[in-house]
Amino acid sequence: PGLLPMGKLALFCGDPGLGKSFVTCDLAARVSQGSDWPDGDSVQEAGSVLFLACEDDVEDTIRPRLDAAGADVKRIHIIDSVGARNKERSFALDSDLPLLKRQVEKLRDVRLLIIDPVSAYCGKADTHRNSDVRALLKPLTDLAAAHRFAVVGINHLTKGTGKAVYRGMGSIAFNAAARAVLNFYKDPGDEDRRLMVTAKMNLTAESNGLAYRIENGLVVWDDDPVDMDADELESLEASSGEKGKGAARERAIDFLDATLQSGEMASTELFESAERFGIKVKTLRRALKDSRCV
Repeated sequence: PGLLPMGKLALFCGDPGLGKSFVTCDLAARVSQGSDWPDGDSVQEAGSVLFLACEDDVEDTIRPRLDAAGADVKRIHIIDSVGARNKERSFALDSDLPLLKRQVEKLRDVRLLIIDPVSAYCGKADTHRNSDVRALLKPLTDLAAAHRFAVVGINHLTKGTGKAVYRGMGSIAFNAAARAVLNFYKDPGDEDRRLMVTAKMNLTAESNGLAYRIENGLVVWDDDPVDMDADELESLEASSGEKGKGAARERAIDFLDATLQSGEMASTELFESAERFGIKVKTLRRALKDSRCV
């Protein structure tokens, strides 16, 4: 409550290695058991969880994490591929949503869908083009609303610092479509502590964040809430110089690599897209010579 809206899309955004996938397994276990939420909120109704997860192996990573968290694995369903003409391929949101709908209708008690990472399941959609992303996500969010389950998509952050809600990789349309965006950071004062804080919250007053540690393969949540939001942490990182000299150019290089990976783009459109991410044109021009895609 106050963090993950039912029937809507939420995004978990953060650098690799912060435990985002651990957290999704912890949440999946809680949903499958109908146990308390990490902030101590009351027991929920148990339900099924669907996973689209390609970065972690099911047998040696996802299943052990679910077992460690005490999940009712009979309620956990992992979609790792789609059969087509006697061949298997990855699930794609732009073409396979009818299959997902049938699975949801078959189970009848789905409460959570986890997409890890969301960029891996976009099919032929250009993840850096706003119109493509909006067209991709609208049928998904309509399905979630119709059947009352929450969707959590995992995304990475671009390098550098800036307005927190603009730092997700790909089109800004991802964060625009999400009703909640939670960014993940290291605690500046504790190397082993992780912070999950709000970068965007549309449906409620912004909630306090949560803190956790990964101990012996388990997510261990702190009792005390985090009273900082993502923008405050971004400002703290920027003022401390943690990202180091040249962070703006590094961020511009990452933006170029991600944006141009799928092909050429008109310079005017490229510059306009960069400005929406808070990247100045002069910084982008300097970064052009260092991009791997130019």
